[in-house]
Amino acid sequence: MDPWPDYYEVARDYRTEIIVDWDNTILACRANKERYTRPNQHAGLPYLSSPCSEDAITWNAFRSFQKADSLDIITDKLGIGEPRGLLLWAMAPELGGYNAIPKSPELGSVNAKLQYITGILLRNLEGILPGQITEPDVIILGTTGVAVGVACKLSEPEEAKHLWEGELDRVKHLRMCLSKYEEKYPVGQKEGVTNDEKNPGITQGNTTDENKEPSSGKRNPGIIKNDISDQEVAPVYQLVTMALLAKELGTYFNVEPVVVSLANSRKWSEKVTETGKSASDIWDIFTGMLGENSTRCEIIFWQQLRGLMLGRSLGELQTYLTQRPSLYDLGPAPWDSWE
Repeated sequence: MDPWPDYYEVARDYRTEIIVDWDNTILACRANKERYTRPNQHAGLPYLSSPCSEDAITWNAFRSFQKADSLDIITDKLGIGEPRGLLLWAMAPELGGYNAIPKSPELGSVNAKLQYITGILLRNLEGILPGQITEPDVIILGTTGVAVGVACKLSEPEEAKHLWEGELDRVKHLRMCLSKYEEKYPVGQKEGVTNDEKNPGITQGNTTDENKEPSSGKRNPGIIKNDISDQEVAPVYQLVTMALLAKELGTYFNVEPVVVSLANSRKWSEKVTETGKSASDIWDIFTGMLGENSTRCEIIFWQQLRGLMLGRSLGELQTYLTQRPSLYDLGPAPWDSWE
């Protein structure tokens, strides 16, 4: 029997799929934004209500880590130092829930700043374009790095068909933003300059010394290779956008940028009928077009989290991941080890 839940009911109350902080306002916003529409039989219900929702897994995993002071599970895995801040869908859970008071004023300050800067960067990237702004699913700021996580959403057929793609007009705008970044931070200038908080972003940015002239140097070698066409970028548009966002955040906070794919190992190599490509194929296309000045790229499979959590007080999350039908492994894992 295939446990992939075509036959499972989508709950009317999305909170039945949430194991932690289910009344957080971020989830309420997400439920309104990401929902089934006609002609789907579940039209009007949120994706969060699906028993195979990657959004529900994302929230349950990372919010559980945060509340248990265990985000170091992820920052250690990615090698980005000690955790300093977390955003889910560009919003800070510690700032958006009932009684969501940070455990220290410093933590609240970092999360608020990370949320504010990320919002400005996203609006600079896509705010002038009509339609929905591409959001990272997870951002974790560490002491030595910042990870921008993109969930690989293969549970919904419509999302799987258009996994990380973008229209050509968006690609052209992204190429302009990439070019501006390369001009703003030439090779001879240190990238880790802190921007003025009032003017961070793609098109505006100041050094800590407003009268200081930029260092002379050659043009930045680029986040993607120069010979990549707009048509080649289109299928991986969202990934390239997140790479640029990670670079901007890394520059602002003076840390290493990392792009992370959060994926279900069971679906990672499965071909999508409409495209003939798997998520793994598309990820390889993306990493193959990255230039000299791009981000480090990593993959974390949801199934790996169970091994990473051993010895931690995260029993409810461990049970949730173990019993989630969409995460059942049916064959060999596509990685060499669980470490």
